[in-house]
Amino acid sequence: FIGTYHAGAVLMLVEVFAVAQAPAQAYAIINHAVGFVPLVVIGAYYFLKSSLKLSDVKSEEAPRIHDSEKMGAIFLDRDGTLNPDPGYISSPDDYELHPETIDALKTLSATGLPFILITNQSGIGRGLIEETALKAIHNKLDSLLEKHELFLIDKYYCPHTPEDRCDCRKPATGMLTKAADDHGIDLTSSYMIGDSVADVAAANAVGVQSILVKTGNGQRTEREILNGKLSADFVGDNLSDCAKHIVDLEEAQR
Repeated sequence: FIGTYHAGAVLMLVEVFAVAQAPAQAYAIINHAVGFVPLVVIGAYYFLKSSLKLSDVKSEEAPRIHDSEKMGAIFLDRDGTLNPDPGYISSPDDYELHPETIDALKTLSATGLPFILITNQSGIGRGLIEETALKAIHNKLDSLLEKHELFLIDKYYCPHTPEDRCDCRKPATGMLTKAADDHGIDLTSSYMIGDSVADVAAANAVGVQSILVKTGNGQRTEREILNGKLSADFVGDNLSDCAKHIVDLEEAQR
């Protein structure tokens, strides 16, 4: 037992406290004469010394999954695309969706891409509609969608008239780029569904796939782009037609 004690004392002094071999041997011999109490003291000190260093040990958490890759989105025009466009809707009582809108959005939801509203509302700048009325209309839009578990993650509207020459009114790209910045959207993996030349032009300018729907002003827009230099990536008869096309594209990429 004494030999084991001697060896243990020497090992602790040399390895733990970096005491030279000769002094360690001498200290162990002295311990033989005075008893085992010093070894207990050394052991207690070593334990406390080790415990105080536990804070230096970093816990190894499971790697956190960060979705650093930006995802696309489906940008939706409002008037003529989601709902009929009688011109400057100023009351929620006058706001109704196209009959196919809900089913089309349900189809689109299978892509997992978020929906974002992008709409020109120059009626505000022209004094034909108050912003409070616009918010009430959008609240009704939300409620109509939420009944079917459909949601817009955000809504962007431009209140300016063409004469204001702002950078947000489509065909300017301000609303699209702001939405991309706000939500980490990859524009080149996104789609813009709308019925106007402005929708197609804004989408094309930032690399968003332009989807022209022939409801609202869509048929007139189709004639205009056929006669001009602008082209849409796809033209659908209605929102359901556009939705099926987008779903097919997304499935082909998986």
